Amino acid sequence: MPTAKVLIVEDSPVVRLAIRQALRNGGILENAIFEAATASEAIELFDREHPTVVFTDISLPLGNPTARSSSDGFFAFLASAPSPLDGGMEASRYMLNKDPTIRLIVCTGNPPDDPRVRELIKAGAFHVLEKPLRAAEVRTVLERLRAES
Repeated sequence: MPTAKVLIVEDSPVVRLAIRQALRNGGILENAIFEAATASEAIELFDREHPTVVFTDISLPLGNPTARSSSDGFFAFLASAPSPLDGGMEASRYMLNKDPTIRLIVCTGNPPDDPRVRELIKAGAFHVLEKPLRAAEVRTVLERLRAES
């Protein structure tokens, strides 16, 4: 497991940093940890780096929300914006379909009975971590990953 590549998919820099620190403290090498803030970044990194473990939020943008022009007007901006609830789900579906052996850890503030959480569990998610994340819970997931590899 220490040589595993890990992808963190999270739009909050604070949460990404917390997961990264927990992974490093758990023995994951710094150069084996990759980060994405949007679904499009996640898919690009997933295809390029082929991680074996993915920690992902299910509620994040599909792409770069700052790429739209502010000159289009506020209502055009709102109408063109993808739902912030779509990105993490789309990226998770893509990754699980492309590589069913990945260990997908869902990080969410949503309740466990959320249909999106249930969908990912049925599709093969390895574990669900509830936000706010705790370092001890991330360590427990790492121990479980090591035990099963």
